Amino acid sequence: MSLSTPEHPEESVSASLQSGRPSTSAPVTRSTRGTSGPIAAVFAFVVAGIGGAIDVATGAGLRITFACCLIGGAALAALIVRRRDVLWVVFAPPLICLAIALVSIPLTDHGLIGLAADYLTHGFPPIAIATAVAGLIAVVRKIGGR
Repeated sequence: MSLSTPEHPEESVSASLQSGRPSTSAPVTRSTRGTSGPIAAVFAFVVAGIGGAIDVATGAGLRITFACCLIGGAALAALIVRRRDVLWVVFAPPLICLAIALVSIPLTDHGLIGLAADYLTHGFPPIAIATAVAGLIAVVRKIGGR
């Protein structure tokens, strides 16, 4: 009589236990749903970059389209990232804004001083809002995951 007959399911034994070797597949304890932190941060960068490109193409400097895309990109990235990698997205908005501002220097008539002034005056509110939104989503996901 075979051990794996359907009449006696309690007698069926996996092949790894029959051979005496330990199973090579370990149980997964960490959540692997969502994208990794670097990929989510790049996603936020691409969304903000699209907004920055629209702003630079339609006028001088980074304006409201870039701000909305930075905030929206950070929020979406915080929603799609793995819970354990959410800090990548929370800390990304200042770096994203800086990178896009540096790229926009040769595309606009601003010099380095104008860039610094724009970055500090016009860039800070979207950076703060995007970081706060991503942080709030991270906290809600952390509390909801318990």
